[in-house]
Amino acid sequence: MYIHKKRQQTNILDEYKLINIRNISEKHVKVNLLGVIIQKQSVKRCTTNFSSSNSQAVLGFTLRDSTYDWINGSYWGTFSSVNSVASQFNIGDCVIVLNAKLKFKERNSYEERFMVQTPSNYHLLLRDRSGSITQYALPDKLYISRLKSSLVCSAAYHRPLHQVIQEIYSKRFSNNQSHFNWNIYNPSLEFTFFAVVSEVKHPKTLLMSQKKLKCEGDEELTIQNASTTNKSKSIQSMEAVQTVLQLCEVMLFDDSCNCLPLIFWNEEWIHIALTAFIPYSTVLSIVNCPVRYDRYRKGVVASPNSKTLIIISPDCAEANRLSQHSKHRTQSIDILESGHTSFTVENVDDRLLQSLPMGYKTAQPEIYKVPLTSIHNILTVRDLKEGKVVAGYACTFAVFTKIDLDCENSQYLITLQCSNCHGRLRSCDPPADYDVTAPGKKFDPNVKCMFAMCTTPGCPTSGQRLSWFDKQHVNMEYGTFVHLSDHTGTYSRCLLASIAMEKLLGCSVEEFLHSPLEKRIRLKWEFCLRRFKVGLLLFYVLQYLV
Repeated sequence: MYIHKKRQQTNILDEYKLINIRNISEKHVKVNLLGVIIQKQSVKRCTTNFSSSNSQAVLGFTLRDSTYDWINGSYWGTFSSVNSVASQFNIGDCVIVLNAKLKFKERNSYEERFMVQTPSNYHLLLRDRSGSITQYALPDKLYISRLKSSLVCSAAYHRPLHQVIQEIYSKRFSNNQSHFNWNIYNPSLEFTFFAVVSEVKHPKTLLMSQKKLKCEGDEELTIQNASTTNKSKSIQSMEAVQTVLQLCEVMLFDDSCNCLPLIFWNEEWIHIALTAFIPYSTVLSIVNCPVRYDRYRKGVVASPNSKTLIIISPDCAEANRLSQHSKHRTQSIDILESGHTSFTVENVDDRLLQSLPMGYKTAQPEIYKVPLTSIHNILTVRDLKEGKVVAGYACTFAVFTKIDLDCENSQYLITLQCSNCHGRLRSCDPPADYDVTAPGKKFDPNVKCMFAMCTTPGCPTSGQRLSWFDKQHVNMEYGTFVHLSDHTGTYSRCLLASIAMEKLLGCSVEEFLHSPLEKRIRLKWEFCLRRFKVGLLLFYVLQYLV
């Protein structure tokens, strides 16, 4: 059977005189290639005369015929013919490219700016009158599967999602290190990373309105060097053209981050996401993907473009390890849904599942869903300090050797977030009229220093002096760094926060802030030097206590 397939493939090579991408040289005028489509762009018109059936169009694609060789190509022709060719094959299909002309790569060309980076020095050019792209059912399915699953970039260049998000935040951190500057935008932040699909949301349709100028003769008007008469004439014949766009949001995660939205605008990838992506099963290798801070979503998002390559279910050890992690996570979710735990976090916003920067000092809400009885990975403090486990859930048996419940500045024990933008609040002085007495006005000198201000640009509450106890505008939770010690050493980079600290102290954060200093000191020495079973969620930056 294998010999029969080899003979069939050899007959194809002889019939069309196919060559490999790595063998392309200057002596070739036209080439015929066989390979798998790993990237396909949307059909683009070269004119704005949408009513003409003869308008020119171009289709960009990337062809791969071996693990280390792939090449970009462009198919030119009328809009109707290019559209017809584009509908005949999809990403992942095996195709035969016939009568393709060769073109040297040029610096600052369209390919370099808007197409996938390739190891080849050439670019394929096809016309609707001479060249063709035809889908072919190659008998050797193993060959096709290998091309579709082989990495185009070494696994060592893939970064954890946690590091990607941290770098996006660090790029927007102002020079005085006091607040985040969301106005900085750098479109060149591209990253390569592994991720697992957790959810594919329903696609949305957008109607974009564009304006175009036309003469009376229904011809396109050139604005450059136009006279005053022509300009007024073009304004009279201005038309609005509406374009329908689709977007699909895919939620990703790995062992260091629980949520990163991936937004597809390409119709090909939207179709693949809806038909081929399996939640908690499909692993992706995403190469050269733009990642940015989205001010609308109040979080970091990834938005692939025409230069991005995505390999589905890559064949490598790192992807296999991530697949095993996703299976373990799925089992944990099944346990939680069966009602075996009392930890519940309702209506958790997706953007709050991302790893926030160190300045936020905030734990992700979903970590409290995991019961301690389901964590079987036992570590010592030495294991934590040596980095034997860099991410995931674990338990340790240790004592608190530092927990500053009696510190003078209570802000070191809590976290303050704006309820509107979820940004961190900064301490500030009380309002100017706070000391002014008035009938019916309550005055508490103990809370005079408990005011904060939101500094996020564009937030409705930005610049307002808010009380810590203003539940309408302020989210206040526990959050302080503690020291854990056992017979192997002391670890100081642990965050005791939110529900875990509230259960430990037995009182809410409002009750704790109003409690006298004597009670805080008594609580401190009640927990210091006592041995606890501590659940940890390990990240690359710090450890959260659960």
